[in-house]
Amino acid sequence: LKFSVPVEQAVALEVGSKILSEQMSEALENLARVGAQWSIVMWPEGLGLTVAAYESAKTNVVERVLAEFNKGIDTTNTKRCTRIVNEFLAGLEDSSSQSLRLASGEMDILLTPHAHSKIELWKASMAANLNCEVAADAVKKNREAAFHDTSLVMGACSEDDAKNLHNQVLSKLALDTSLPATGVERLQRVVDPGVPVELRRRNPRWGDKNHALLLQVLVGVASVKQRVLLGLVGTMLSQIIFAELRTKQQLGYIVGGDVAQRSNILTISCYVQGEVSQPDDTEAQCERVFRVSVPNALRNMTSAA
Repeated sequence: LKFSVPVEQAVALEVGSKILSEQMSEALENLARVGAQWSIVMWPEGLGLTVAAYESAKTNVVERVLAEFNKGIDTTNTKRCTRIVNEFLAGLEDSSSQSLRLASGEMDILLTPHAHSKIELWKASMAANLNCEVAADAVKKNREAAFHDTSLVMGACSEDDAKNLHNQVLSKLALDTSLPATGVERLQRVVDPGVPVELRRRNPRWGDKNHALLLQVLVGVASVKQRVLLGLVGTMLSQIIFAELRTKQQLGYIVGGDVAQRSNILTISCYVQGEVSQPDDTEAQCERVFRVSVPNALRNMTSAA
């Protein structure tokens, strides 16, 4: 597992994963008729295989999925490769989503290590000169890395059957599994800004007059106690934000808040999308809900509530 790779390699691997997945889907189309499901995902830090099948068919299904995966990308099918590359690039240029969804995506990039914006991915795609050969090479290099293997087997099978299935997968994949457990990143890291960070961007949708505010507070590493207490507050928070900012003040038509978890970090959020209020003014109202409305609601709760 590698914790960071050049963005050009990450882009090529993402496109290669899409090409190989579609290629395998065509070859394994009849597996669905016997109630089987499968997926293979590749990313710069690893490789994941999921197979779901009836007990009587599981061995055959696993063998067929791995056989197709081991074939790699068919570089002779240039039409498929060109179409998938063009679809990937079109997705990077697409800004038709709602402004709040775009803001959420920017938040993910801000807080996720080694994440890249759409413009960075587009530039990397141009630099990598994406095609079948480049994508196939990225898939091949991904498999040559050192891995630490982990399996979860669920269903009506014995422990010995589970171990045999695990060994079957590893033998067919022929991966280097020499990486010790200490070399594996068990939790996705979250960037700690250390100070308040404000990210501003114009709405990329032409003619769209909506503003979007997404205010997120990083609480810290989640303990069991915090998860329980903030989980209880979460439902109340969402209701109060909607009542205050949507029902009373009519600041936007998409309004809400939540208590969530990003990796092992608890977060508290408030979001508003609409044309009525500027984001700076909306931010102040969200902070007022956090500092005044929610504490008041908690103090005024009765035992019956």
